[in-house]
Amino acid sequence: AEGSAGMEEAAPAPADEARSTGYEPSSLSLQVRGMRTGGDAQARIQDNMLLAFKTLMPRLDAVYASRSAAAPDGFEERINFW
Repeated sequence: AEGSAGMEEAAPAPADEARSTGYEPSSLSLQVRGMRTGGDAQARIQDNMLLAFKTLMPRLDAVYASRSAAAPDGFEERINFW
């Protein structure tokens, strides 16, 4: 059957697929990928959450300027406030 013939073929490797689509990762992309390997996964997650918090909170302060003076300083309290 035609449908099962496609199932038997191996999927192309990611490198082969990248070549067929013409995608070439930039040197910065390769550097970031290299930074993601190894190390403490929990620490990376915490770092990402801290970065997200530090990016989002000033934006919320700017959008809701009339209420930002009343926003608490604490991490959890501030998330709950917004």
